[in-house]
Amino acid sequence: MKSLFNILKSKKNESSVMRGAHAALTLEEVDKIIAEIFGADAMNYIQAAYCKNGILGIRCQSSSSSLEVKMREQEILAKISEKINDNSLVKIKILP
Repeated sequence: MKSLFNILKSKKNESSVMRGAHAALTLEEVDKIIAEIFGADAMNYIQAAYCKNGILGIRCQSSSSSLEVKMREQEILAKISEKINDNSLVKIKILP
């Protein structure tokens, strides 16, 4: 049986609603990955904000968390592509 994420992923380009649902599920998975990499407490300082046109926006509450995310950008993107089986995200943009 296919998961909801896989069903939506296969239909993500069919309508704007499906693209929005896919983006929301992707952000949820990114938050889980952030918690895996940085620990559960990091969710107080680091949170996925958006994904659009190959860019993942991550909101960071401090300059140290921004620096840590930027230093581990490739690791984060690799885990995302591995976990959701989608290579469309190629860059992370840090948001205040």
